[in-house]
Amino acid sequence: MHDSALADLRVIECAQGVAGPFCGKAFADLGADVIKVEPPDGDRSRGTGPFPGDVPHRERSGQFLYNNANKRGIMLDLDDDRDRQRLRELATTADILIIDLPPRALHELALDYAHLRQLNDQLIVTCISPFGQTGPYRDFRSSELTSFHIGGLGRETPYNEVTDLERQPPLKAGGYQASYLTGWTAAAATMVALQHRSCYGAGQLVDVAEMEAVASMLRFSFAALSHDASSVWPRQKIGFPWIMPCKDGHVSFSPYHYDHWWASFKEMMGHPDWAEAEMFATMPGRFQYTDVLEPLTVEWLKGQTKAELYAMALARGLPGFPVNSIPEVVRSRQFVARKFFVEVHHPQAGTLTQPGAPCRYERTPWRVTRPAPQLGQHTSEVLAERRSGRDRSTPDPDRPASAAGDAPTLPARNQPLRGLRVLELGWALAVPHAMAWLGSLGAEIIRLESNTHLDTTRVSWAGAADGIPGPNRSAFFNGLNLSKKSITLNLGHPEGIALAKAIIRRSDIVAENFSVGTMEKLGLDYATLCALKPDLIVLSGSPLGRDGPERLATGWGPNTQAYAGLPYLTGYEGGPPSGIGGNWPDYMIGVSMVLAVLTALHYRRRTGRGQLLEVAMAETVATMIPEAILDYTMNGRHGIRLGNHHPAMAPHSVYRCKGDDKWVAIAVQTDLEWQALRRAMGSPAWADDPVFDAAAGRQLRQRELDEGIAEWTRQHTHYEVMRLLQPLGIAAAPCLDVHELAADPQLQERGFLVELDHKEIGKRRLAGLPAKFSAMPQIAYGPAPLLGEHNEEIFCGLLGLSADEVKRLQDRQVIY
Repeated sequence: MHDSALADLRVIECAQGVAGPFCGKAFADLGADVIKVEPPDGDRSRGTGPFPGDVPHRERSGQFLYNNANKRGIMLDLDDDRDRQRLRELATTADILIIDLPPRALHELALDYAHLRQLNDQLIVTCISPFGQTGPYRDFRSSELTSFHIGGLGRETPYNEVTDLERQPPLKAGGYQASYLTGWTAAAATMVALQHRSCYGAGQLVDVAEMEAVASMLRFSFAALSHDASSVWPRQKIGFPWIMPCKDGHVSFSPYHYDHWWASFKEMMGHPDWAEAEMFATMPGRFQYTDVLEPLTVEWLKGQTKAELYAMALARGLPGFPVNSIPEVVRSRQFVARKFFVEVHHPQAGTLTQPGAPCRYERTPWRVTRPAPQLGQHTSEVLAERRSGRDRSTPDPDRPASAAGDAPTLPARNQPLRGLRVLELGWALAVPHAMAWLGSLGAEIIRLESNTHLDTTRVSWAGAADGIPGPNRSAFFNGLNLSKKSITLNLGHPEGIALAKAIIRRSDIVAENFSVGTMEKLGLDYATLCALKPDLIVLSGSPLGRDGPERLATGWGPNTQAYAGLPYLTGYEGGPPSGIGGNWPDYMIGVSMVLAVLTALHYRRRTGRGQLLEVAMAETVATMIPEAILDYTMNGRHGIRLGNHHPAMAPHSVYRCKGDDKWVAIAVQTDLEWQALRRAMGSPAWADDPVFDAAAGRQLRQRELDEGIAEWTRQHTHYEVMRLLQPLGIAAAPCLDVHELAADPQLQERGFLVELDHKEIGKRRLAGLPAKFSAMPQIAYGPAPLLGEHNEEIFCGLLGLSADEVKRLQDRQVIY
């Protein structure tokens, strides 16, 4: 019988829609007792769907059923004094409260942290809101559309496909990506606060803003702005897109980055004469001549099917995946072999086939033990319970000493992970981003690098500080690898492996995302690592997982997501599938990895046991498009691309504003909001047509509606439209680029960007963590390390090698 990682926790979830419930789901799926509090008319997602047979029913909404399985449900009316008191009483027995009421409402109902901490000073209160608990936008309204665009992802989507700025406006990704991302961010930040409580015995407020969660995905763009502003990519296409057409659909294919990939691709194509041109011989040349190379590549791709191209790429280790439709995702032989999709039986909705685990936990597996609750199903049961309190007034005595065997030391109050050591064998983005979170919170992150094969982010030609290239000057690397140490070690040498093992014996965590099979070839497989350190936690990331018939597939994150179906749902109406900006999904995957590692640490603190954590990127992406997958498994619908439109709301789009390529996102969610918008526009004659009075009519004449609104928005700046409509209760937000985000008053007041002093390039402003912690108002960020900067500290200080021995190993290019 498997244990549950979070079985000792009680969580109260007072949240609706997607972000808050998805945060609660993360805890419920790993064994926490999550009590969902709903108003008398239920969570609003009960009305969202999809529904079996397209028949709306509050107990059969796919979105609700997916995000609320494994929870108990109670009904409380927070406008009623007695029910508010019942919620407060529940909070006295809880470890965590997840709540998404607006900041003003929290204060008026005495449910803000200042009031709740008086009832339970151990309580962690995670407040999820569009803009955070502070700042000039704190009381503004938002929606999935406006959050995606004000956070900057819309300006980078579709990625490298825009050739007409007027006809191709900023674009929202398919589904509810901003909301699910915010849920991941809130869950990871809540686990940070739980780790902090284990050190000090006190709870805190965790303040998560959806705008910041989205903006955090633009880490490279912020770093590029600070390193060399001229290197910030424009919205207009200047490089290769992630998505390209083929004979029977689309693929995500990127054989251009490395010379050995390009050589394999030429062989795959049969060495056409054009591919041998000197201009394409190097990676800089291939990118310089994108306008020549891309159409030649597309011409060849159009002669092959998706399946043929994927098989050829898989056989050669090239980064290429089909853009799978939703039926193809569900039938994928890799997902089927790994039993990714699960069946959940609900008494009202029947048996549902839905996405499964976003991460595989070796000892404490993700599982569904109960379906989502019916409205108020457990009210009597929960309110009748009496749960004895637990004394958490002192630091956790079971917290292990550092792996080096030192006596436990009281961590600094902004370093709850101090004393933990991590060996990072991370490559590119996802694992390094996760480890930057841990390093910024006090863990010692030893990043293993090598001069024999520099990380692609160190040698990125884009964003070199002040235009001067060098391995320590890359915006890509420096914006990603905060708060770490760097050593150079050649794992191709037996002595290099021996030194790596010596570090592992002294570590708590090993994190890697090498190609599947590489760790085994190096003699660093999981069984060997556990023999070195029995309580070790090992995080392993890969595109499609460590087993299954397609486990050897390789690619960047934006390639891999094509396999999971997200690009199939993203794109302009009537247009092809599109890629997403912000290096999506890499940084999002990194956030989910933070949650996994901190969950495993929580379990180890209770039991003394480590475990293997396996993150398959495509599976994690698929967990974030449940609506489309359930619509297919319920109704056979394949999914469509809606651009910025919504299946029920109208108007719901982005509109041209005054200024150079400036746009504003507007989402009208009710008929009353439409009336307010009409008045704000001066009640133009076209808007007085009765057909627009109801959402159904506005949906039918959406083009006319959008044209009329755009005529008005063109008279104002995008910020002016927000200021005009927000006081009327309408979700409106500018579509911001990274230049505007860096100067935005909301992000500035909340300190989203942090200034770090790098040893070689000096002070630069970079994106920090996308959450605020009341007990850690100042995070102890450190700059990215120089290549091999900590060789002496680690090899001499930690491992005890003499200076002569280190010199010998350097001469033999072991430490290199």
